Amino acid sequence: MDMTAAYSSNVLDQARSHISSSAIQGRTSAGINASNHEEIVASAKEFEAIFITQMLQQMFSGVEVDPVFGGGHAEETFRGILMEDYGKKFAESGGIGIAQHVQETLIRLQEV
Repeated sequence: MDMTAAYSSNVLDQARSHISSSAIQGRTSAGINASNHEEIVASAKEFEAIFITQMLQQMFSGVEVDPVFGGGHAEETFRGILMEDYGKKFAESGGIGIAQHVQETLIRLQEV
């Protein structure tokens, strides 16, 4: 298992444990209440943002820094922050469809 898969799996496990520990007690007879649903949606979007960030970091890992714009260690550090922001923005604007699947899975886990 590579680092991205391990990290993604860890985030999903954390989301599951957080939601299952706090949300099961707040369920109504109709299923999941509104605040728990909001937590699930937020966790799913966060998971997707982290996944996209990891994907972008891998994509840009082979691109060398441009000495015209300064290059060096600072630019490499900034690139990580930039990729993180790109991942968040991608996820906020609809993402690549992972959040919906994670959300459905977390809801299914709550209904067990």
